[in-house]
Amino acid sequence: MPICVIAMIIMCLLPSRWLEWTNWFGAQARVVISPIAHPMTMAKNLVIPQSVGNPNATSRERALQSELDRYRALLYKEQQENNQLSALVEQLSSGAAVTPDVAVTQIPRPVTGLSREFLVVRSGGHERITRSTVAVVNAVQLCGRVVVTDARTALVLPITAKDSQPLLGNVLLDDSGINTARCMLIPVGKGLLEGDVTMPDSGDEEQQIEIGMEVRLLDDQWPRHAQMLLIGTIERVATSPDQPLRKRITVRPSIDLRRGRSMNWFVLLFFAWVGFGLEMALLPVFDAGASGVHPSVVLPLLVFVALHAPRKHALWCAIVLGISMDLLTPINHDNGGPVTLIGPYALGYLLAAQFIFSVRGMVIRRNPLTIAFLSLIASLIAEILVVALITIRSLAGDSIAWDAGDALMDHTLSSVYTGVAALFLSFIFFALTPAFGFHTVIATRFARHIK
Repeated sequence: MPICVIAMIIMCLLPSRWLEWTNWFGAQARVVISPIAHPMTMAKNLVIPQSVGNPNATSRERALQSELDRYRALLYKEQQENNQLSALVEQLSSGAAVTPDVAVTQIPRPVTGLSREFLVVRSGGHERITRSTVAVVNAVQLCGRVVVTDARTALVLPITAKDSQPLLGNVLLDDSGINTARCMLIPVGKGLLEGDVTMPDSGDEEQQIEIGMEVRLLDDQWPRHAQMLLIGTIERVATSPDQPLRKRITVRPSIDLRRGRSMNWFVLLFFAWVGFGLEMALLPVFDAGASGVHPSVVLPLLVFVALHAPRKHALWCAIVLGISMDLLTPINHDNGGPVTLIGPYALGYLLAAQFIFSVRGMVIRRNPLTIAFLSLIASLIAEILVVALITIRSLAGDSIAWDAGDALMDHTLSSVYTGVAALFLSFIFFALTPAFGFHTVIATRFARHIK
């Protein structure tokens, strides 16, 4: 990736007379987009009227579930640590020996494949990844343990694998995390765990096991820092065949642990192809009354990917989408011919993706207003860098038809227009979250998932 970035910076600064060969790549990019753009243009001419009204945006609830889940996990962990500290005080007062805590370090690593029941994780030779290291997803969902590690990879046995050991957990009977019921869960296949529940001795008959309740780890066989991690949510409640007075629950983790956290590149490229086709076909329809002021479909897609995908995947996505945009948007030469300049949008989208990374831990990812606002800001960042790079070429004496003031105004207004369009595109993105390979512990509020 550094070599790719350096190459794009160099190409941004090369004179136009040295970039005639890039026009061929731009032509090939337009050939690829034409099969989807031409039918959309024909449909637009038949269906879409000359003037399109702006629909009124309805009021939306703020989806605080994602942040709530993280804080609840911290709350439950603190409550459990308080209980352990109380027991620790009793042990110290009676002279019992205590094992000191071990410092915990989070090491993000991508899942590269699947080997039978094991997840193959790229360890990179990190010395802290050893056998029995705890693997989690999204810092909340318990995934499993490392069983084998070498200089390059590590094998993780998911908690849903048939060979995995039973888990002791707590069923949270309320949101406070104080009222709980104990259970032992055993993998039963198809990514599920089952086990009987032992209700507390409080005698409160109103406390019932219900579908949707969370089950969190509370097992002495696991390290202290893994306690109260999320095992999953209850999917089914039935009477235990072995003990009729107890309930048997079926628990499903919040994500498919055999897939891990990844991204479906085929789906991404397909929707990017459709997005570029929409931009080429529908620009005359959505023109804001001034040449060059129009919304982007591709940039909200990049914002959505950067909010959910692993960092490396999102950066490569930014480069691919940026280079494609460079190939499809040549600038004019003084002699009237086009100049395909590779680099400005690629670097602009890369910088926009870096901005998304810096704030995605502080925003509500599944809120349409988040997608709209970040699309506006990310578009401004990308467009300002594009205008700056092309202006530098123009000031350096490159013979291109370019007015920095007009271009900056058009691109700024286009960014605002993109933010408005992203508000409506977000509903489509939320519905397609599983198709992209993004899994979340939060149920969607603004769209139904398409499975």
